[in-house]
Amino acid sequence: MDGAAAFGLALLAACTALIVRYEVLRLTLVLAPRPGVPVRLRMLGAMGALLAAHGVCIALYGALAWAVDGRLGSFAGDRPPATLADHLYVSAVTYTCIGFGDAYPVGAMRALVAVESLNGLVLIGWSATFAYLLMQRLWLEDPAVRDRVLGQAPLQRGLLRGSGEAAAPDLSLVPPHPQPHQERPAA
Repeated sequence: MDGAAAFGLALLAACTALIVRYEVLRLTLVLAPRPGVPVRLRMLGAMGALLAAHGVCIALYGALAWAVDGRLGSFAGDRPPATLADHLYVSAVTYTCIGFGDAYPVGAMRALVAVESLNGLVLIGWSATFAYLLMQRLWLEDPAVRDRVLGQAPLQRGLLRGSGEAAAPDLSLVPPHPQPHQERPAA
C-alpha cells in the first residue's frame, strides 16, 4: 500500500509540475512580444521565469518528500535529509538528475524520487526547447542580430561549396510571428 500511495502522490506532483510549467511557458510567450521593451530584457525575463518555474517544481517535490519522509519510505546514505532545507537539496539533485549519492531513497520513497527525476528531465528539456525557439524569434527582432544574420555576414550565413558565394540563411526553423486569425473565404 505504501508503494501505491507514494506513486499516486508522485503522479499528482508530476501533473502539478506540468501544469505549472505549461502556465509559465504560456505566460512567457504572451509577455515576450512586448514592443518597446529591449529584446535582451525580454529574453532575460523569459529565462528568469523558466528558472523560477523549475524552482517551484523542486520546492513542490522537496516539500512533498519532507512531508511523507518516515511515513512512505525514507532516505538513507552518508547524509540523509532531516530538515526541509535538506529535502529541498535532495529534490534539486534529483530533479536535475545530478545524483550525488549522499542520500538515496529507501522503500516507497523510491517511487517519488523516480517520478521526480523523470519529470525533471522532461521539464528541463522542454525549457531548453522553448528557450531556443524564443531566442530565434526574439533575436530576429534585434536589429544588430538580424542585420548580422541576414545582412553582410557571409561566414554566419554559410558559403556555397566551392563557389565563394554566400548562401541565403536557413530560417525554416524560425517560427513566424503570430498573425491575427483570418477567416477563409467561403468556397
